[in-house]
Amino acid sequence: KSWTDCPDMEETRTKFGVCSLNGLLWIVGGLDSEGEILRSVEVFDPKDRVWVRGAASMMYARQNHAVAVLNGRIYAMGGTLEDGMPTASVESYDPESNTWRLEAQMLRPREAFAAAVFEHCIFISGGYSYTPDMEDTVEAFDPSTFPPRWSSARRMSRARANHKLMALPDHGCILALGGQTRDGVDSSIERYDPQQEEW
Repeated sequence: KSWTDCPDMEETRTKFGVCSLNGLLWIVGGLDSEGEILRSVEVFDPKDRVWVRGAASMMYARQNHAVAVLNGRIYAMGGTLEDGMPTASVESYDPESNTWRLEAQMLRPREAFAAAVFEHCIFISGGYSYTPDMEDTVEAFDPSTFPPRWSSARRMSRARANHKLMALPDHGCILALGGQTRDGVDSSIERYDPQQEEW
């Protein structure tokens, strides 16, 4: 019941994405200590406590983005690109071929938003888009459609940014937790039922 040090990442980074796939920890993109937006990907093996080299970099450098794992692929979504603007672009990574490919774009550019996987779909919510005002919009990505595409889902009851989404499949819902709302830093939680499409 204590914390122990692990080997440092090879690059300084903040506002990055992180996920777990195939027993490994994947660190994706972000912003380094010099203010450079990163394309690089670092992979940590928690069993051997070593960093594994060789993961392909993303197609686009991005920070303040979201990352999710679906059907054995890592999806890097939105965020801010090197031009300083939020993007709607999405790319996904195949660990078998060590390659990234472009996916269908989100319906709107987003940064500082949240993502969760529920029943073979990626749900994203909130963040910032075209204006300084935060979003209450929600989108869902279904890779089984042809072509795979994003669709609008029911809006959250309040706009949020820098919050978290957590899927609870055993309870049939997704939670949106905390973050910033128009009232400031927030402690509220709301529950989404994807079957009923209700918050």
